[in-house]
Amino acid sequence: LDTGGVVLYANESAARLLGQAAGALVGRTLFDMAPEMSPALWNELWKEIRVRSPFTFEFALCGSEDHPLQTDMTVHYLRPGGRELSCVFFRDVEERKRLQTLQQEFLSTASHELRTPMTVIREGVSQVLEGLRGDINDSQRRSLSIALKGIDRLGRIIDELLDISKIESGRATLKRDR
Repeated sequence: LDTGGVVLYANESAARLLGQAAGALVGRTLFDMAPEMSPALWNELWKEIRVRSPFTFEFALCGSEDHPLQTDMTVHYLRPGGRELSCVFFRDVEERKRLQTLQQEFLSTASHELRTPMTVIREGVSQVLEGLRGDINDSQRRSLSIALKGIDRLGRIIDELLDISKIESGRATLKRDR
């Protein structure tokens, strides 16, 4: 792309992803293919690209259809012969997002399915340790105490997995302690 967002070259991979011939992309502007992009936004991005090359962001592109394709775009700043250009690489991220959603759903379901029986087991072990189910000897008390610590540890691991999942998906809310 040049500084005005005009496509100067498109390879076959880009053309295939956008559903057009490579030659049909040459001469088009980024604004034709990116519904969210405006000349003002491109000028702001261009300032960042000059300073922080390579510069990566997520963006929707449209090819021959009106269906936008969510992409990760990485833009490299080039200055061949004093002319400012950018080399843009983009990758379809829809499959990655679909897999992330499946992963989050799996973690949520698995943690719930683990937590329910674990709660019942923990309560049962606690009742025996507290003597609510009869007397136990020291050896039994030590074994049950170890089991209870293991159950609590497993609960913390499940909580941490859920927290990581929330952070990765952007659903986590952070609260600052004062």
